[in-house]
Amino acid sequence: MISESLLALASAGGASMVQAAGTDGWNAIRDRAARLMARGSQESEESERRRLDRTAAVLTDSPDAVSYTHL
Repeated sequence: MISESLLALASAGGASMVQAAGTDGWNAIRDRAARLMARGSQESEESERRRLDRTAAVLTDSPDAVSYTHL
């Protein structure tokens, strides 16, 4: 079972990613997150980077994008 503190950390990290989508700092944050999720695999890192960019595009193109940034 995931401890409450680990769950809170994951939730805060996810909210930070959503808030960063579409900002000037997105590329740096996306690259670091992709590197972390890929665990050393260059191919996986590129795949994660593309996945994160697709997610950011959905969030920033949404008519309700403002509500997503306040999770």
